[in-house]
Amino acid sequence: MCAGRLLSVGLIKEIELVNSRLEGERIPVARLRALWTALKARPLLLVPVWVWRWLVPVAAGGAVGAVVAALVPDVLPAVAAGLVAGGVAVALQTAEPDGSLAPLADEELHRLVAEVAAELGVRRPRRVCAWARPDALAVRVAPWRDELRLGLPYLTEMHRDELRAVVAFELALLALRRSPLAYALHRWWLTDSWRWRTVPDEVEAAVDGMFRSADAAAARVAGVPGCASALLRGGLITNSFIWFAGWYGGMAVMAGGFSPDLYANWRWKARHDGLLTAFVRTVAQADSSASPTGRIAAVTGEEPATVAARIAALTAADVAAPMMGVVVGERPAATADGVGVQTADAGSAVLAGGLPEQVETRLARAWTREVHTRPAARAVPLREVPDRTWDEVYEGERAEVLAAARVLLGRREATSQDVVDLARAGRAGELAWDHLGSLCSHGDPAVCVLYPVLHRQLREAGHAYAHPLARRILIAPDGTRVDVAAHAAEIAAAT
Repeated sequence: MCAGRLLSVGLIKEIELVNSRLEGERIPVARLRALWTALKARPLLLVPVWVWRWLVPVAAGGAVGAVVAALVPDVLPAVAAGLVAGGVAVALQTAEPDGSLAPLADEELHRLVAEVAAELGVRRPRRVCAWARPDALAVRVAPWRDELRLGLPYLTEMHRDELRAVVAFELALLALRRSPLAYALHRWWLTDSWRWRTVPDEVEAAVDGMFRSADAAAARVAGVPGCASALLRGGLITNSFIWFAGWYGGMAVMAGGFSPDLYANWRWKARHDGLLTAFVRTVAQADSSASPTGRIAAVTGEEPATVAARIAALTAADVAAPMMGVVVGERPAATADGVGVQTADAGSAVLAGGLPEQVETRLARAWTREVHTRPAARAVPLREVPDRTWDEVYEGERAEVLAAARVLLGRREATSQDVVDLARAGRAGELAWDHLGSLCSHGDPAVCVLYPVLHRQLREAGHAYAHPLARRILIAPDGTRVDVAAHAAEIAAAT
């Protein structure tokens, strides 16, 4: 316990020192005394990733040198030195390429990063990359070299001021992770949160404090509205992309491959089919201190409930606005689009048009391998996924809903009408089926349970799909268009 307290004090001093350098606020330290107990479970996290990258070739060189020395003792010094040096060179120059990263040469982006680094007074990253993940991260790849990874969805959908806030946050957070303990805690949080694991309270508290300091730095660089807007849009982007990649991208996996056009099709959904707006309620309902709502409240000085209410009230026009409704300003007019409305003004994004097709294909392949944990060798464009694949999935979901209704009602059989009655009675959330525990674009349990039931009814009645990227829209034999999600909401609201 004494060692734990000493390490905690060291971490506190390190964070306070960096905070003073960044002119930020000091993080809350109430829980830091228990960190050593938590770290005992993950001691290897204290070793930076770049050390592991060097360790293998250096160890291999030393082992070969020892063997050669045993056989030919006279050449020991030269061989050993050469092998060790060669191992270090291999680690530095020929590290295993990461398919999820694409180095960026965009001058405007590099200028933005350099300006932010100068304003913060921190080292400018040597390399800036597009990342397959819908996230951002600054990492220390070597003691003398930093790297900034910006998710491709962020680069194409965030406005410039929002991206400045993201860059400032990541560079400030990297500075806060200088000590081995702070580095280990953040790495622990990052690894477990992406794998949907529960993060220990001690780790959560320490990382939350670092986030608060980095958010304060971002607010100084990009302004409070820019920082708040970046947090909000980042939440919408991350949620919508994870959902889209899991749902639509998962269909390509079911068809035996991966979606090479994953990012382009997600952009279409975000800009033309209201996908970002669909996750407004999801972001508003997240109430943890590390959620966008909690962090925006800390930046703006408002109550989390007030922030959540304002987020929940955002419209498609607000989501399209540069400051996401945080600052009152001119709103772009919504325009009809066959399937939905224009919901994103990507014109001010640094990489509004995305990256070259072959680069996005490589990133999509890397993302698919990471999320679905299987080889993704064959390209299956989403527009080529057969309708029957979608029908099979919806049929499976309907069967799950009906089975859950049977259990809840205590019957041997359940019908579609039983599901409708449960939804109207406000009992949809009581149905135990997998979908309700996952990320969803509906945001309403009643719509979630009704959607697959109604969708299959309409498909069996002869309704056709209207668009390969908007499977909720069906066309009746007489040409009538039906939005199944909206239809489910109307049925659930009826008395």
